[in-house]
Amino acid sequence: MPKGNGSYRYRIRVNDRVLYEYEGMYKPFSLDLTDALSGMDTLYIDIFPVPKRPGRPDDRSQASLCCKPPVSYGWDWHPRLIPSGIWEDIWLEKHREPYIADAAFTYELDDACEEAQFACEVEINRPGETDGAQPLEVHMQIAGSDGAPVYDTMAVAGEFRLAFRDRLVHPELWWPSGSGPQAMYTVRVELMSGRRVLDVWEWRCGFRKTELVVYEGGWEEPRQMPKSRSDPPATLLINGRRVFCKGSNWVLPDIFYGTLDEAVYRGQLQLAKDAHFNMLRVWGGGIVNKEPFYELCDELGILIWQEFPLACNNYENDKGYLAVLDSESRAIIRRLRQHACLAIWCGGNELFNAWSGMTEQSHALRLLDRNCFEEDRQTPFIMTSPLSGMAHGGYFFREADGREIYEIIGSSRNTAYTEFGCSSISDLEILKLALPRDEIFPPSPDSSWTSHHGFGALAGRGWAVPETIAHYFGESPDIETLIQRSQLLQAEGYKMVFEEARRQQPRCSMAINWCYNEPWPTAAGNNLISWTGRPKPAYEAVKQALRSTLASARPVRFLWNEGEDFEAELWLLNDAAEEVEAGVVTAYLDIGGVRTDVLRWDAGRVSAGANRRGPTYRVRLPHAAAGVMELVLAAARPGLESVYRFAYRPRPQAAQQPGPAGMNYMNY
Repeated sequence: MPKGNGSYRYRIRVNDRVLYEYEGMYKPFSLDLTDALSGMDTLYIDIFPVPKRPGRPDDRSQASLCCKPPVSYGWDWHPRLIPSGIWEDIWLEKHREPYIADAAFTYELDDACEEAQFACEVEINRPGETDGAQPLEVHMQIAGSDGAPVYDTMAVAGEFRLAFRDRLVHPELWWPSGSGPQAMYTVRVELMSGRRVLDVWEWRCGFRKTELVVYEGGWEEPRQMPKSRSDPPATLLINGRRVFCKGSNWVLPDIFYGTLDEAVYRGQLQLAKDAHFNMLRVWGGGIVNKEPFYELCDELGILIWQEFPLACNNYENDKGYLAVLDSESRAIIRRLRQHACLAIWCGGNELFNAWSGMTEQSHALRLLDRNCFEEDRQTPFIMTSPLSGMAHGGYFFREADGREIYEIIGSSRNTAYTEFGCSSISDLEILKLALPRDEIFPPSPDSSWTSHHGFGALAGRGWAVPETIAHYFGESPDIETLIQRSQLLQAEGYKMVFEEARRQQPRCSMAINWCYNEPWPTAAGNNLISWTGRPKPAYEAVKQALRSTLASARPVRFLWNEGEDFEAELWLLNDAAEEVEAGVVTAYLDIGGVRTDVLRWDAGRVSAGANRRGPTYRVRLPHAAAGVMELVLAAARPGLESVYRFAYRPRPQAAQQPGPAGMNYMNY
């Protein structure tokens, strides 16, 4: 009996006899080969060519009538390379006795999260039997995190199906990382004949309640007449408590997603946990990940915003496509709904945009909404990202029109930032993997830098943006200096956006950057960790910005000149579930080893899940050598301190005068 997932379109046959055909890559299949095989037969799996739309350009629009990951058709950070073949496990099983063909566990928590009504449905196969005469029993047990049973029952099995329905009082709750423990139960189902166990299914379960609601005060917006509708809900409640979602967009750890396994997932997800992420948005242009990904997110407390495989296309009202989407989406929902980490279903990426052209009336989205309601109505569903009030972009430290990321995010007021980026050049080890040695420096659009996205990748601009680096620091003498300066900008840019989004609570409830990982060695990009799994300096900056509680600064720009009045608002950010005694925060500038005037602020006690705005630190910038200056926020309470870096320039007439020693470009 072969089981597993095949290519996108495939068929199973014995010799010339076709046993099964399917279009899709997410729905598992199981075939009974008892009467199909004899000693001399051959089992074939025929894999058809990858789906394309004739007459379309060689871009992602060729994926607009299939559930194949559109990113494989080419993106501004992914080459055009479309994998095909068996990408999930497939195997043969030999059964002589009855066995469990399927088992599903679902539950619903009451409003107070004190009682879970659950259902466990078990499907039984009886090889060689049609009358169900063999006496069988099903034993179901739920054990707590300590292994002790909290529920135990036995029932006589019917011919093919059995359903348990009951309740569990005062279950331990599963919380996302930073909000509480990840209490996990073990559900075990045994098929028994007398005292003999014939088959066992076992899986982990966490009890939690997820809701999407309008932010506090949101129903009062818009205030002016005539009124339109308020912004859609974007604030996530977990077990009735508001959670600020902070994390990243998960794309693909590898172009060849069939090679992904538990080890690859664990390495990257542990880094996400260590960086204080509590959410990953599984972007709709990629794949629905393999099971170990979601199991690890359950374990680590990382919420999952799960998108269906739709992105940046107009998925038309085509009957054949809708039939495939119906089958594939139901399989996805049924597989993932058991996971505690699953927080939001989303139709796909950027579908309500000019380059997609879809609306709430598009049949594909109405179908997905229906399927999520029928299969997993306890988990929120939204049509796409972004919706009204949410935001995607920008993706550079400095836009082509000269606006810095400081100005852009500082003037924004959105309910969720579900994509924003700040690009940098990759580490030298990645450049050596991606580029010929003689093309590494200086970067040129007439080289491999372009094929690896350094130039021409997004609206013709690319991700290396050497002109931005030169704007702040002048020409770089070598590749090491260029990388260092580029990654400094990325680190400070990401830190600024994450902290500013947190300051905009309660209107803003999410900060999820573009993006976390990368599928192959790029010359430059927005990613926080490289294809090899190594964190970039921006990862460490984001890790600092996402601590539950920290002293934070709100500067207005990155480049400062001698004689100007530097200023930055001081804040205390607290996402913790408890009140914090912050104590005294001390602010000063370090310019070439010389400290400027010191400001002391007693931040006092800060309520759980709240921020406190403090004074504005101002100082006239003295003369020093050109380089990088630091704003240091020291704190009486350990763990709250923060450091911010800026470009500093002396006056031209003073540039030749000797300044303080030690002004060098700094690394994280």
